[in-house]
Amino acid sequence: MVGLSDQIGERAAVLRGLYAALGREMRAKTFEDRLRIQKEVYIMRLHPDLAPLLPFEFDMYIRGPYSTDLADAYYAKARPARVEVTARAAAYAGEVLGMDPWALEVAATLVEICSYNARFPEFTAEEGLEILLERRPRATEEDARRALEALRGLAAKYPEIKLPTPCAPR
Repeated sequence: MVGLSDQIGERAAVLRGLYAALGREMRAKTFEDRLRIQKEVYIMRLHPDLAPLLPFEFDMYIRGPYSTDLADAYYAKARPARVEVTARAAAYAGEVLGMDPWALEVAATLVEICSYNARFPEFTAEEGLEILLERRPRATEEDARRALEALRGLAAKYPEIKLPTPCAPR
């Protein structure tokens, strides 16, 4: 049986290896760095080729989805594992990594809201936007709509990603 610290170390190695495979240094020195990693990983997990590499559980927090397991992994000292990523998954991840930090935060929050409410067949993206604006007073309606458009744009370009039904393109 793998011990908890072994599991954290393995996840940390894979996480660092994934960022290395994508040509990105994983910095977790500042709060902003760590917030960005949280949102990047959350959105990268939507791709079926990346999800198995990122088995972190997320809960909704003040700044959107947050994973204590992921925090343990990026704080852990680990050598990057050798990680291979398909070209398509790498292209998708590259687009996620290229997103503005605020756009990532708003988009990840919207995905989490839609994911939670996807169990209600009548729940719509419009309702998701309303909840987002209530929970994120700093977000404007334009921010929220731009996040939805960005997510739908990614889903149109990468139909293999698993957006929750309310957020998915119609």
